Amino acid sequence: LGFIDLSGNVYLNRGGVYVMREVAKNLYPHEAKERSPFADKASLVLRYLLGRREAGGVREMAGALGLDPGYVSRVVRAAEGQEYLSIDRKGRARLKNHEEMLADWCAFYNWTKNDREGFFRMARGKEEIRDLLRRNLAGREGYALSLHSGNNLVRPFVSYDVVHLYIEDSGLAERLKNALELEPVPLESANVVLMGSYYRHSVFWGARDIGDFRVVS
Repeated sequence: LGFIDLSGNVYLNRGGVYVMREVAKNLYPHEAKERSPFADKASLVLRYLLGRREAGGVREMAGALGLDPGYVSRVVRAAEGQEYLSIDRKGRARLKNHEEMLADWCAFYNWTKNDREGFFRMARGKEEIRDLLRRNLAGREGYALSLHSGNNLVRPFVSYDVVHLYIEDSGLAERLKNALELEPVPLESANVVLMGSYYRHSVFWGARDIGDFRVVS
């Protein structure tokens, strides 16, 4: 089906006319309301439900997430109002409209909102950098690989040349800078990027060990 939208995306294929145009930015992204389910602490509710097949009760989720039950209830109601989840007769929440919810979340959040520091390490490739990281991060917490360097440990699908990781511990960040002899450079020239998370409360929710590394959910 042909379409034109208000952001400027176009697909027309009829007769002798073929037009296809995709724009990089959605001009009408999801606008956060008073209690957006995509905000930092609020997103813990969606993250919790995304990892489960069963519906979750408010008190159950509050206990698992370390949040106030009243707060969780308000988040659940906000998400229900946007049709991201349904609530059964027992008050238990279950996600629905997954694709729409994730698309709205992608419009709300962009990874460039994270605080980022770019560094360069002269190396033969990303494998050498990963070996150095493995040695210096072994047994430590307060960090997690992200973007392609994390995703490729879950399911390799793309080549990459920049290692991104979230660092919660400033002491650990300094240790890595010294141990790997990282030189500060502009982000576009970096092959190692250390990030302070936009999602400060929820960034490590669901993080797990894969091989010798911690990887975000």
